[in-house]
Amino acid sequence: MKGSIGFYLAAVAVLLTVCTFVAPGYADTQGVSGCGSTCNGYAFQATLTPITPSASNGNSNYSLSYTITNQSGPAAHPQSWSLTLFGNQYNIGSTFSNYSITENLATIVDTSLYKVNIGKSSNSVGGGGCNSSISGAVCVIGSGALPTLNTGDSLTFNFDFGCTNCTELANWIFLSEGTKVIGGGNAYAISQTQAMPEPSTPLLLFCTLLAALGMLAIPRVRNIVLHTQQPGLQNLKRV
Repeated sequence: MKGSIGFYLAAVAVLLTVCTFVAPGYADTQGVSGCGSTCNGYAFQATLTPITPSASNGNSNYSLSYTITNQSGPAAHPQSWSLTLFGNQYNIGSTFSNYSITENLATIVDTSLYKVNIGKSSNSVGGGGCNSSISGAVCVIGSGALPTLNTGDSLTFNFDFGCTNCTELANWIFLSEGTKVIGGGNAYAISQTQAMPEPSTPLLLFCTLLAALGMLAIPRVRNIVLHTQQPGLQNLKRV
């Protein structure tokens, strides 16, 4: 019996260990929208995915996708954005590979219109610059004939980058600025710190459930649980 219990406990421990290591490998997604006059009808979403370094991705260990969507705002030219993903004790690498920009997830946009840098954007009208002293952030600045986002349009940026032994912030910091097509000035200018959802949570919940079922599979544990519930069931029968 002792050997059997030990086997069950070992199996449950292995399951929880595997889940603990697998869950962080899933993509994290965070979005900002509905933030009043600063969003002004625009929504912003970023997804960070850990990847395996290889020659094809410039030995990067992260892939980032960032989308700006005009849900109900004025037509705008997206000028700049930045995303602080890690603390300033970490350093994002200066190489950005597999860089692409798509409009409405279909039309390919010339990547030379937007330069990717390390740092935090200034949200200045017309783009401004990047504060490179913020080493845990990526910053994108546009110049030239930039795309126009009318209602329902979106612009998505994708690229890979490296950050060795970096730990994500509990809250990502979004900055983004776009100018109005008509009349000039800011169509939107956000500076938001947003709590990061954990897409891996359902996986951990599933693993916890499996572990609980595994514990119930142990005869002695199952007998204790069922025995504990018997008085309550007897009381219900009397009522």
